[in-house]
Amino acid sequence: MTDNIIKALANISTSSNNTQSSSTVGSGTSIKLGMEFCAEAKISSKKVSLNIAGIGDIAMPLKQKQIKEMLKISNEAKFGLREQTLLDKTIRNTQEIHADQLDVQYDEEVLEQMLLKIRDSLNLPKHSRLIPHLHNLLIYREGQFFKPHQDSEKVPRMIATMVVVLPSAHIGGALLVHHGKLSREFTSENLAEKNIKVAAFYADCPHEVLEVTKGYRVALTYNLSLSSDQETEIDTKQEPNFIQNLELNSSIKSYFSIPKDQQENDHMLVYLLDHAYTEHSLRWDLLKGKDHMIAHALLGAANTLNLVPHLALAEIYQAWEVEEEYDYDNYKSNNSDGSDISDLKPIEMIDEQLTLEYWVDDTNKVANYAKCDVNEEQVCSSIDSDKDHLINYEYEGWMGNYGSTLDYWYRRAAIVLWEHSTEISMQFNLNYAESLAKLLALTSQKGHASAVTNVLDQADDYLFSCDKSDEQHLKWFMQIAVYIEDEVRAQSLLDHFSIRGLDASCACELLLLEKSYSIEFMDKIINSLIKNDTPHSSYFTNDCEDKMLCDSAAFVRAALKSGLAKSIVRNILDYHINTFIENGIKSSNIMSLLNKSNFKHRSNEFTALIWSCHALGDLDLATKVIAHTVEHPNVYQASDLVALVLELQKETDNDLSIAYSALYAHVKEMITQEFKQGLRSKKDYSIFIPSSDKQKFSKCKLSQIAMEFAQSPTEIQKVWGIAKDDRQLVESCITRLGIAVCCEVIKQGSPHKLVMTKSDNIYKESKQRFDLISTYNQLFQ
Repeated sequence: MTDNIIKALANISTSSNNTQSSSTVGSGTSIKLGMEFCAEAKISSKKVSLNIAGIGDIAMPLKQKQIKEMLKISNEAKFGLREQTLLDKTIRNTQEIHADQLDVQYDEEVLEQMLLKIRDSLNLPKHSRLIPHLHNLLIYREGQFFKPHQDSEKVPRMIATMVVVLPSAHIGGALLVHHGKLSREFTSENLAEKNIKVAAFYADCPHEVLEVTKGYRVALTYNLSLSSDQETEIDTKQEPNFIQNLELNSSIKSYFSIPKDQQENDHMLVYLLDHAYTEHSLRWDLLKGKDHMIAHALLGAANTLNLVPHLALAEIYQAWEVEEEYDYDNYKSNNSDGSDISDLKPIEMIDEQLTLEYWVDDTNKVANYAKCDVNEEQVCSSIDSDKDHLINYEYEGWMGNYGSTLDYWYRRAAIVLWEHSTEISMQFNLNYAESLAKLLALTSQKGHASAVTNVLDQADDYLFSCDKSDEQHLKWFMQIAVYIEDEVRAQSLLDHFSIRGLDASCACELLLLEKSYSIEFMDKIINSLIKNDTPHSSYFTNDCEDKMLCDSAAFVRAALKSGLAKSIVRNILDYHINTFIENGIKSSNIMSLLNKSNFKHRSNEFTALIWSCHALGDLDLATKVIAHTVEHPNVYQASDLVALVLELQKETDNDLSIAYSALYAHVKEMITQEFKQGLRSKKDYSIFIPSSDKQKFSKCKLSQIAMEFAQSPTEIQKVWGIAKDDRQLVESCITRLGIAVCCEVIKQGSPHKLVMTKSDNIYKESKQRFDLISTYNQLFQ
């Protein structure tokens, strides 16, 4: 899909590089286009002076005596690795004198001409200026070197590194600069050189200093930052290479002409740049070499085709199936921890993901956009991601049925284009909060209905990228539904949300909806909200309660106070009760342990629903929820309902008193029955297991033996020699039952022994429970 675009860009690159044509940047200054990533120069040593603190003026060419004096005040050079600064002579072996000890002076005209030559060789804009920042002086002795590395951005707007090799006799020590598959070697070896050799290269280019085999190599290093006397935005109104750009424009136009129903993702075009950039250097005016030229062409196309351009950083993840090249006669593995992958050969990519982040708009302003996943069909690049872009990798060795895999993470920069006609939907996709705030601002005043409906139409599905169960978002969308005064649109807006977004704070918005449309309309909306309900999956496995049910009473009171129609309130409350009953039935079929841990939460939900029925004055709903509770005493513990039933007994004038009396009778009976069981003996170590739980393990003989031990009034500990799998089965049974038995394994003999020990707190906990029931029993007398 993007092949023609890549071809068109390649034609522009080739034509520009071969003909050395000019393009216009900024105010119209001409610059030479090309693909250079480095530059070199030579200046007379008479045009440069060097003074070192503690030594004084240094004569050139350098003599060994001076160099040895310099070595005395130097330090071993360190290097940076991510957030660390390390000293490792196997990576960097050289001596360093810091910039604050150096005073370097150049003939101004010579320095200016040298920097201009470097600027032009690197194809930087003519109106820009390179500013050198002295970093240090490096001395390489015989046998010293610096392995391949990349420079970090040490100063603002840093774009390149400059190495000034002072004249001194040495052999070796060549500077090797890499960019993708290209390399450039700068040699400085000499026996009687009088001139100074200068090399400069883009800061992201990996480079190395080869070993000095004889003599001393002395070099000043500079960080080059880019400054400009004019606006640095690319002027896209004047097109270079007109014929080639017609081809590019035609290819991009075809790409964006794909019908919407055939698009899998956001229809954007992502071009991956060659050079590496950071958040500090990702700016249109700091793009390097070929990237600058490509940006010029794509911005021209964007201007012609009404596209919106951005820069972004792209994180690329690739998973490869690999084969290891083993030496079977002398096998060893060096890469099990990912530390050495030299013997791994990627054979097939099994997964690839690309995520865009850190966005910069066409005015060089950082955009507050979210991360965005991109489909591979939307991505094009002139080069593959390689070691220059690599930021991390992980290796996972052979795992039985799974082959060896090698995961790579790359960081690259990208130019991103999308159609201006999709700008609203893209803004909702990338900056939802701000886009929604702008939409809501339109609804704060009259007269913006057409503008609001236009945003609703253009935002597409991204309009609903929010949490559909969030009460604040539901409130906002109800406000929008009221504002547009269009029943069909209003329903389509609210059809996406869940009833879990309704709480007491939504009462006023519900009333406004009812007044703006009708009760029939509200019934449709409530039924749609109910249809979209997605109860929490962890409800039956974790110690939690359903917030919607616990907030029910507050919602009902607020809704009734606002004046919302009772039929609407009842519809919502009926669903709350049905949800509560459905959850209760499911809970009755799970292990007692989970019910026991959730007794309090279930009673909180029940209490809220009873007070909701009370506020609404609905006997049928109250009767329904109470009947369910009475039928499932294993789910709703009577002792947790005492406070509620005693409070309800005071409501003698309420129409719901008949239902309350039934609940009162149930709780009283359950408390009385438990009280009559009396307090267990201090010598009784039996643990009660409900028959429903015992039934779940009825077919497992080992579990039956474990339960017999638990129910024994005399056994406190059981030592059981059983195989490992059997031990794990028994431990699982005890854990699922939730009984007060501790398990440990004594690894002696064969098989090892499982030791089951009952808790020392069995009587203490029983006494506490009996005291509580005794107190409640007195309340019912």
